[in-house]
Amino acid sequence: MAKMDFNEIVGIISYYFGVIYLVVAIFTLLYIFPSVLSHFRHILAISTSEYALGNIVNSPFITVLVIVASFVFIIISIGSMFSPVSGKYPSFGRSGNRLFFRLFSIAVLVQLIISLFSVDLPGASASDLFLKKPLFFQWFVMDGSVLFQAVFFQLIPISAMIAMILAVRRNLNWKSFISMNIGSYGTKVLVIVIATVVPSVIFSGNLYEFVSALLTFFILNIIYLKSGFFRAFLVNFIISFVSIFSEFLSSTPVYDGIFTAFLLVTAFIGVISISQLLPAPKLLQNPDTDQTREERIQEFAKKNRVPGDMLWIRSACPSCGNVTFHVKDHQELECTQCHETLEPDAVGDFNVHVVMKGPYSH
Repeated sequence: MAKMDFNEIVGIISYYFGVIYLVVAIFTLLYIFPSVLSHFRHILAISTSEYALGNIVNSPFITVLVIVASFVFIIISIGSMFSPVSGKYPSFGRSGNRLFFRLFSIAVLVQLIISLFSVDLPGASASDLFLKKPLFFQWFVMDGSVLFQAVFFQLIPISAMIAMILAVRRNLNWKSFISMNIGSYGTKVLVIVIATVVPSVIFSGNLYEFVSALLTFFILNIIYLKSGFFRAFLVNFIISFVSIFSEFLSSTPVYDGIFTAFLLVTAFIGVISISQLLPAPKLLQNPDTDQTREERIQEFAKKNRVPGDMLWIRSACPSCGNVTFHVKDHQELECTQCHETLEPDAVGDFNVHVVMKGPYSH
């Protein structure tokens, strides 16, 4: 059995913790749903201002549309984790699940930080008032807000920015668009900043709400660009319904304490996983001499022979730091760890030169 390093152990723990949170969120969703149906007339009276923009009294069509669309998104998001098309689309496949759940642990960390300071900041009472509402009210508002934010403040604006960037680069095609192949780390940071600041300003009524929205959208948008839209939606869904579940336990100190400890452990994993948000360090900063690096790379390549369509590149993926890539169409490089697809020149200084190609190189 191969010995696992610390990073792999953290990845496994974050995966199983994430699955537990997902089960809790689904349980909460289904547990309250009968109450939603029995109080459907009351739900029709809930204004869209509770979970979106505007002040429109719902019609049966809008209410049903919100509920059905949310269930569809939830089913697709969960199904994406077991999809056989791993690596072809950012939101689908098992290969990126560990990275996704490590990012999820960072999102939990962010929410715990927000809740920690909410006690002493203006506007914090809003969440307390909300959690005192009937469960069917909380369920529908949470459901509607997750759907609205995901579609109108992530999917539409980020897709528009990606399309414009690809159009400027004259690389606007379905494959590049769906894989969000927009190039450099700096370009992605720009997209994240714009998609974070704009909705934070729109949703904020005071400084506390602005900071809360800023942190929440920031991590969700990072997950969007690293793991795809449906994974970002799934994070928002899990956190929203886990917060309702935590209220179930608040009346039982023992269970509430256990769940709080579980959250703290997840937050600690999030602290360890923050490195996932940073670009990989440049190998040019490696203190080894050229000869030492060359010998180390050649030895590693000989021990880890790969098929002929994979290149060993003395380089690092800007997203995860992995050093092996599949060669795709038009000489694009697909990272074998996080499956991000990059153009040959997109990794910049990371891409030094090709060392060897497959087991038949000379």
